[in-house]
Amino acid sequence: MIDVQINEVPLKEHSPSMDNCLDEQKLLYDMLLSREIDNRSALVTRQGRAWFHVSAAGHEGLAVLPQLMEKNDVLVPYYRDRALVLARGMSTVEMARELMGKATSHSAGRTMSNHFCDKENNIFSVVSLTGTQCIPAAGAAWASALDNKNGLVVCGVGDAATRQGEFYEAVSFAVERRLPVVFVVSDNKLGISTSTAAMAPYRLGIFNECLIRRVDARKPETVFPVAQEVFNKARFERTPCILVCRMDRLDSHSNSDSHKLYRSQDELEALQDPIENYVAYLKEKGTLNDQDLAEQKESIKSDVAEIFERVYHEEEPDPESVSTYLCNRQGAPVVHVEMEAEETQVKAVNQVLDEALSSIRMCCYLARILRILKGVFLVSPVAYLPAILIALLMPPFLKPRLLAHLLGCPLVAGVRLLNCNLSTLLGWASTSYSHNLAL
Repeated sequence: MIDVQINEVPLKEHSPSMDNCLDEQKLLYDMLLSREIDNRSALVTRQGRAWFHVSAAGHEGLAVLPQLMEKNDVLVPYYRDRALVLARGMSTVEMARELMGKATSHSAGRTMSNHFCDKENNIFSVVSLTGTQCIPAAGAAWASALDNKNGLVVCGVGDAATRQGEFYEAVSFAVERRLPVVFVVSDNKLGISTSTAAMAPYRLGIFNECLIRRVDARKPETVFPVAQEVFNKARFERTPCILVCRMDRLDSHSNSDSHKLYRSQDELEALQDPIENYVAYLKEKGTLNDQDLAEQKESIKSDVAEIFERVYHEEEPDPESVSTYLCNRQGAPVVHVEMEAEETQVKAVNQVLDEALSSIRMCCYLARILRILKGVFLVSPVAYLPAILIALLMPPFLKPRLLAHLLGCPLVAGVRLLNCNLSTLLGWASTSYSHNLAL
């Protein structure tokens, strides 16, 4: 286990996030904008201008959360967090570029749709493998804690992905280290077409209830006070939390399926729209009328249509650049260590590790596959023998998956060298955008 001392952080006497009031009109705008971008994205996909679309309709209630975040906080979203990242500051232009895979997009046209990312607003790139975003989220929170700052990390995750091992690992590490992170679970009770009602771990009693707070995001105004309490406890008391947000997915999983095939008519009719609920709430308060709502919707619709049309005519990625960004960025420092002894892999690895530990201010080794015995990393092929024997006895359809795991070099897959200062540990200095990642 890595032995790192986390400094105690005293509660600040005052912080904007502690006494924020809900900006009701901004929340309404962000929700309407997210819905209109969804509508326009579906349209351009049907037109053949985009290839894949994942709707976030029904998840707009989470747009309230960025009102409780500060500039240096980090948002690690998942693919249905459109309203969340819009409210955090990602622009409609960037969303259109990302959807249509333009050369001007944050990934230079290299990511799938709904892989949101915005370096300027500390929005970490969406990861394709669901649940895996929880690990870097915990890492970013750890960096903030080690830096002795009152930073907060908000990590979005779907309810089905909470069954993934990465979610358990991230939550366990956050609790162990008392990290300032909140895992925001979008609980729409569906994993693509499978109901999660009887399988979500927070409904099975897997987690201690003291870790969990629940809120109905179908009524966005109710999210704010609960999230404010949770965020402040995570930020100032280093109390991580799983914030389960109940919501309804109003559309199919994506444009490639139809939810009418796996949802009953009664279920479809019972779905609640957070925008309709919030509009009714504002009207009851007397802060919104039909005319103002109609004018705002029309203005947003016109703006989004104009932006999408303009982005459609922007530059496409050059096929010749397909290999760009696959390796380290041009101009980035490269360290070459002359090997004292290259007769064995173990000796070479140990020398590199010694060099890093002696020369880099903050260097952490996280290892899963490797065993450490008296300071020596054992990578003997003998260690593979039990697994190989098991593989020989396994059913044929399971062998490829196991062999793929076994044959992956443990020195690459099992060890991550974080040879950087705290700012790069967060990922912004060298590995923020997905096309800047050097693996």
